Amino acid sequence: SRETAFTYAVSAAGVVNAISRACREGELSTCGCSRAARPRDLQRDWLWGGCGDNVNYGYRFAREFVDAREREKNHPRGSEEHARTLMNLQNNEAGRQVRTACVRTFFSCNKILACWVLLISSVLERRSRSAKSPDLDFRRMVSDRDCDPAGPTFPVPPTPLTAQHKGLGAAVYNLANVACKCHGVSGSCSLKTCWLQLADFRRVGEFLKEKYDSAAAMRIGRKGKLELVNNRFNAPTPEDLVYIDPSPDYCVRNETTGSLGTQGRLCNKTSEGMDGCELMCCGRGYDQFKTYQHERCHCKFHWCCYVKCKRCTALVDQFVCK
Repeated sequence: SRETAFTYAVSAAGVVNAISRACREGELSTCGCSRAARPRDLQRDWLWGGCGDNVNYGYRFAREFVDAREREKNHPRGSEEHARTLMNLQNNEAGRQVRTACVRTFFSCNKILACWVLLISSVLERRSRSAKSPDLDFRRMVSDRDCDPAGPTFPVPPTPLTAQHKGLGAAVYNLANVACKCHGVSGSCSLKTCWLQLADFRRVGEFLKEKYDSAAAMRIGRKGKLELVNNRFNAPTPEDLVYIDPSPDYCVRNETTGSLGTQGRLCNKTSEGMDGCELMCCGRGYDQFKTYQHERCHCKFHWCCYVKCKRCTALVDQFVCK
């Protein structure tokens, strides 16, 4: 189901996130900080260092560890069990796609009108070269006003990617967070440090929630491969979630799936969101009743130092699903 797809994807993404960060922190003996080679076209007077979350190792580790259980299965091709294995592998990969390549670049602004920000993704660079595609050099012109001590956050530039890694690049760079920090005497920006780091995991979850909402319904085809139930939709990319079984009906109580239903749930009459009575009650309607609500009111600050409030009671309308 969609829920199973999301669970597999967020678990795989969590493994990549944890291992990549652990490598950088030196918590694992089998890997270290990610380091990229100095770009050939980097100016000589610029300092270069490549250090950050070791996403490449985290991705490879997660692929071997998380997918091991599925790859050990040997179900007959075209069977329902084989279809579920393919579905789980697809959703695992979708979770791993939601990660960021990482690199740290040192460069000097020297108070000139503009300076170049050079961002190199070590993971995509190596994969691109192996695919005989152009080098992934990302250049963005930054004006002198961007070289302030506060350290601006730059938007991530578009990336030329091989067809094989277009899905990878979209997820990676949509969530990439480029942070910069200035160094120098008396607040000047004679040296700036930038790094492209892993996205906050909450953002990863939000991204996968969007993928959950747009997950593709699949079935096993004649050739033993997954195919779309509705051919009018585009085929899923490596970062899309897929499912075979429909989700349970959360509107009604179902002890088998653990769904409690929505009967008796409080809802918001004025909301058009998920908490609104129209959606929450699944079209069954709702009942209205009045209840007394107690809350703190008329609060005052007293020196020093506490806040004293009165207790107020109000008669309010509440709504519950039928």
